[in-house]
Amino acid sequence: MIGPRQVGNILYRWGIDVRTILSEKSPVPDFWYGYPKVKSTALDQLVPRKVKVALTAGASTDPGATLKWQNPEGARIIITRLILDITTEATGVATVDAGTDDDGADSSDNLIDGGDVGSAAVVLDNLENGGDNGKMKQALDSGEYITITPSATTAGMVGNALIEYYLA
Repeated sequence: MIGPRQVGNILYRWGIDVRTILSEKSPVPDFWYGYPKVKSTALDQLVPRKVKVALTAGASTDPGATLKWQNPEGARIIITRLILDITTEATGVATVDAGTDDDGADSSDNLIDGGDVGSAAVVLDNLENGGDNGKMKQALDSGEYITITPSATTAGMVGNALIEYYLA
């Protein structure tokens, strides 16, 4: 017998359990799986990308003092979620504004507006804690930035920003 045969619920071909050879390095041709492997960059737009970036604590309240993250894709992206995971609160009474900016030199609050990072360890995001100006999604062109700017000292704060985005 040349083709596959089924014994119980296990599919065999050439006397080998097919479950053991289904991998990216498999010598079995694509047609064996019943569908071609898609090698299209169009699917890249459907897969969310996620980045984890450490936040910077300090006394500065300059725009982007807590975070200045540049779009790494070289193309327009859509920010769908920004999560601030604050594991240790700031020693000062600080809030943060997070948003998009064309050159990273200005403060923006179009993702999170006035998120409290000084009273307790907390998880903030733009979907539930956006404040007055925070939006659920924002476009970010190539070369543009997400900035996080504190209102007061963030000394002692420890945390990360988790950024989820799609290629536009």
